[in-house]
Amino acid sequence: ERGEALGAGEPGSFDDHAVFTPSVLLADGSLWLYYTAVSAPFTNDDGGPRGNPTAIGLAVADSPDGPWRRVTHQPVLTPSSDPAAFDSHRVDDCCLIVREGEYFLYYKGRQTGRTPAQTKMGLATAKRPTGPFVKHTDNPLIGSGHEVCVFPYADGVGCVVAPSGPEGCTLQYAEDGVRFSVKRACDRVPSAPGPLRHDRFADCSRSGDGPGIDWGLCIGSDPAWPYLQRFDCDLRTGPPKPAG
Repeated sequence: ERGEALGAGEPGSFDDHAVFTPSVLLADGSLWLYYTAVSAPFTNDDGGPRGNPTAIGLAVADSPDGPWRRVTHQPVLTPSSDPAAFDSHRVDDCCLIVREGEYFLYYKGRQTGRTPAQTKMGLATAKRPTGPFVKHTDNPLIGSGHEVCVFPYADGVGCVVAPSGPEGCTLQYAEDGVRFSVKRACDRVPSAPGPLRHDRFADCSRSGDGPGIDWGLCIGSDPAWPYLQRFDCDLRTGPPKPAG
């Protein structure tokens, strides 16, 4: 344990109640931390539709130990203003991939009045880590899932879909990073998986060298307390490359 990396924002800001579900991008010699934020006063409504909206903020540091500083005091991604949109209530839990010279920010979205079990996955892209991020016209890309776990695989993007919705507990793939299709069903998937990224955020779409994933951390739980645990998988496109 190294202590708190990033605390809540200043009173009155979009992240003044809490910051959580971080995802880190390595780019331009810096570490970019994208995080979910909620404002005060906060209610989760026991996961129900009346909980607070969320937004995604951004901080940056030169090393994993920080110090982390906010890039802006405004979110880099917000819920849609259209109540009928799949992400009109919440945007959350993002994961980034570099493709075709752009930053692909995959995120989960929830529509106003829906429950966590009706979460879907969307995409926003930008030319720079700081944005501006533009939501893809084909959103939502996947009509299921809860946590977002995407990774470069060969020329495209692989996705582990959480056990929620009609396509839950599946492995999916999109050669263009957008049009996902189910490749196989899974008996179980890790909860909130954060895999080791062997690609190190290289643009694998141009080389076809997206390596896939083979292990990471996820959430374990018991009735008393959640905890982190390791998961192992075999989602590599080839044998491990020698170190060095």
